[in-house]
Amino acid sequence: MPAFTSTSTTTTTTTSVPKTVVGSIKLPTQQNITAKLPCSKEHQDTARAECTGPDGTQVETQCSPLDDNTMKVVFSPSLGNGIYSLNYYIADKIFPGCPIQMDVKGL
Repeated sequence: MPAFTSTSTTTTTTTSVPKTVVGSIKLPTQQNITAKLPCSKEHQDTARAECTGPDGTQVETQCSPLDDNTMKVVFSPSLGNGIYSLNYYIADKIFPGCPIQMDVKGL
């Protein structure tokens, strides 16, 4: 019976990357940050939020009531990485514990 012989070949390819790449990239869609904060149903029409980005610029927020005595506060960290500060008000009084500081990373 003849012997069976197996051989394998490995190919190595070397590529180079240019030092400067010119062009554009498309980043993934911006993620929103959602906070669920307490607010009794009788005060939900007076609840509001304000958010500032890392450079102190105002960031648009949306507040919407939920059925369980809470408010949903949503904003987009559109100013990039850094500390965002969220102030939450009920009947024009700042909510205890505010501002809520969020350190956004990885954008």
